[in-house]
Amino acid sequence: MTLIQKRSATAGTSPFSVAIDPTGKFAYVANFDSDDVSAYVLDPTTGALAAAGPAVAAGTNPRSLTVDRAGKFLFVANNGS
Repeated sequence: MTLIQKRSATAGTSPFSVAIDPTGKFAYVANFDSDDVSAYVLDPTTGALAAAGPAVAAGTNPRSLTVDRAGKFLFVANNGS
């Protein structure tokens, strides 16, 4: 039997989508109504999330995220700008 632990972290208003970098070390969340992106460091053992810093402005209504193959750039598609 596999034990699954639920983990959570605080994000902005109306979290809409999630992207994880290719190394699996970072997760990013597009917060649709607060117009920003939250960044987290992933604990490789427990899967716990820790804020990597304050949320970053991302235009009006960020909706979709992707990280480039090298994990160097995060691209954000917005619904309103």
